[in-house]
Amino acid sequence: MMFGANEPFARLVATALFLLGLGVGIAQEVSVKTHQGMPLVPIANSRSRMAAWETRVSDWNAFLKATGHAWDFKTPFEQGPDDPVVGVNAADAQAYCDWLTRVERDERRLSSRQLYRLPTDDEWLAVTTKRPDGGLSRFPWGDEWPPPEKSANFSERSMLGWKDGFVHTAPVGSFPPLASGIHDLAGNVWEWVQSPSGSSAVLRGGSWAYLREKLLMTDYVYEVPMTLRAPTIGFRLVLGEGAAPARVVAEASPEPVVPKSVVTPTAMTEPATSGLESPPGVAAVPAVESTPAEAATAMASAPDDDFSSDVDALLRKLAGGASGMDSSIQENLRPAAAGEPFTNGVGMEFVPLGEGTSVLIGRYEVRARDYDKWLRATGRVWEGKPAFLIGGETAAASVSQENAKQFCGWLTLEDRSDGLIPAGAVYRLPTDREWSLAAGLGKEVWEQPEQRHLADEETFPWGKEWPPPAGSVNLDSKKIDGYEDEFPYTAPVKSGQPNALGIYNMGGNVSEWCEDQWSTRSSEVVIRGGSWLVSEREPALSSYRSKALPRIVRPDVGLRCVLDLNSRSSN
Repeated sequence: MMFGANEPFARLVATALFLLGLGVGIAQEVSVKTHQGMPLVPIANSRSRMAAWETRVSDWNAFLKATGHAWDFKTPFEQGPDDPVVGVNAADAQAYCDWLTRVERDERRLSSRQLYRLPTDDEWLAVTTKRPDGGLSRFPWGDEWPPPEKSANFSERSMLGWKDGFVHTAPVGSFPPLASGIHDLAGNVWEWVQSPSGSSAVLRGGSWAYLREKLLMTDYVYEVPMTLRAPTIGFRLVLGEGAAPARVVAEASPEPVVPKSVVTPTAMTEPATSGLESPPGVAAVPAVESTPAEAATAMASAPDDDFSSDVDALLRKLAGGASGMDSSIQENLRPAAAGEPFTNGVGMEFVPLGEGTSVLIGRYEVRARDYDKWLRATGRVWEGKPAFLIGGETAAASVSQENAKQFCGWLTLEDRSDGLIPAGAVYRLPTDREWSLAAGLGKEVWEQPEQRHLADEETFPWGKEWPPPAGSVNLDSKKIDGYEDEFPYTAPVKSGQPNALGIYNMGGNVSEWCEDQWSTRSSEVVIRGGSWLVSEREPALSSYRSKALPRIVRPDVGLRCVLDLNSRSSN
């Protein structure tokens, strides 16, 4: 509990009252804070107090400096000292609580029975908004949906018209508190609360990354591995009495010994919202570590909605890390054959690019889980991974053409060794002409992609209509009058409506690399299809091409594979 230098008597009275269990209800009379200045708010009908704010970057840095705690998470966006710390797992959070308890006991701010810990689920519910009859409201702030304007920090891309002024995390206390005096119980960062069972813990409250009704309901809990670290997860503490919650400490996986680190601002340029020729800069998101058993548990308990939250996406990424075939599809696999649909060893689906052809094209873009398998199998990291959260069934993005080709080469070796494709077959990127065929443009007459660019000014992958039919494709719908889709960034690859060949997302989600050079005079290569950043009519046309150097990484560009059963037949 922190007081000014001229308030020794007030501090003594407040401490005595708290020790006697009379602390509830005196928050307006006597300020109660941690030694780092964090306000502590009484929890109704309890001797415990909850932090009014989430634990800040400055608080966390002081802990790291004092203890050398093993933690090397790199935040993929810039934060200030008053932003909530992110990338903290349950064991990290409890270690901070244990440290603060020791410090304040040594300073005689706490008695031997008082300690800091994570909130219990009941405590979290106790500080939410209540209905007049005393029951829980639908959301932490009340029954109103959508949330009151500028009431919390959510994703500005997730709901038409929503603006809160922050792209990522917001400084704690930036938004009005609930009636209980607690700030940011919804939004900003997910918060760890204690779970009564298993080797998992519970997250509450949602984050800056989404604005989804289901995730923000008061009764929504998300059970995840205790070891999960993510740029949307932080914590707040509770001051209570009793023994330390040993389960959180004992059952959390031990951390590797790494050099101590301090949260430092990481510069990042936001993805460009127009102009596909200029690649925006993004920072890499560090890989999340988890055991196979934890990943399997997370997958089994994941909600039915394939894109229900940022945490869902991260857990699907974890589950996609095994090498070799997926056991769930292995029994149904058949060798590839010309003119026949095919499912490969990692579950990617292909359809013939014409009757009897030996070229099969992916029904959907390469997923983040597929791309992550290659990274893990080859010991690589996802360089330039987007600052928004992708994983599992969402389309891989921020992939250079060079890496896209290497992914195809790895996939070729994997399926050859498993006997799924013949020795002469290869996975590769589509040619510009093949991509046009898959999009329904037919045979184009000009020789070079530069000449074919915008030759057809009427046809989109979904037809002749602009804007497209509602929900048919993932575009930057907030900027398109008369159109709406539900995805602020990349979407699951099977979202929207397939075309006549059964192929998804030729016109949106991520733009896709092709094999071809832009022209004989250029070292740049062709990119086809719209993306989640497209909002104008022209870039959405099937005949539209953009171009970039093979090493360029953009958060709106991914890949789609072709299986060429006779590689010499490439166009």
